[in-house]
Amino acid sequence: MMMKTVKTDLSYFRYLEQHPNFTGILDVVNWCKFWLRNGKKHREDGPAVIRVDGSYIHGSYILWYIDGEELTEEEFKTWQRSQKLEKFLNDDDENS
Repeated sequence: MMMKTVKTDLSYFRYLEQHPNFTGILDVVNWCKFWLRNGKKHREDGPAVIRVDGSYIHGSYILWYIDGEELTEEEFKTWQRSQKLEKFLNDDDENS
């Protein structure tokens, strides 16, 4: 599924004041990309915040969020594995 991407010069906070339920990728020019669902940082297949300065990513400024809750990289990987297991078990139940 393609996510809507919005590129803006507004700050992250200013943009969300105007669009509090935004879902998609918010690309704040020369600062960060935020993956959002209903105005909360959320991304299931990678980090929800990546800081960008010009054309490169700053070393370790990568943050993971699920439903607005910040996770460590290990917590995110554990969550991701549990989602895959749940999907596998649900698919198996449907095929029984």
